[in-house]
Amino acid sequence: MGKKFKQKGVSFFLTPLSEATLIQLDQDILDWFKSKGKGYQSLINSALCSYIEHNSSL
Repeated sequence: MGKKFKQKGVSFFLTPLSEATLIQLDQDILDWFKSKGKGYQSLINSALCSYIEHNSSL
């Protein structure tokens, strides 16, 4: 989840630095993300960000 900025009429996002971490996922979940091809780790991150945005009241 990045912050949106606007400079000279151009909007852009700055994403926070990422941190390497180790998480355990069910094999079928990991297989599904990997089946999407290169960038599956970014896809996992996007899915988690989306979950947080839609469940921020938890």
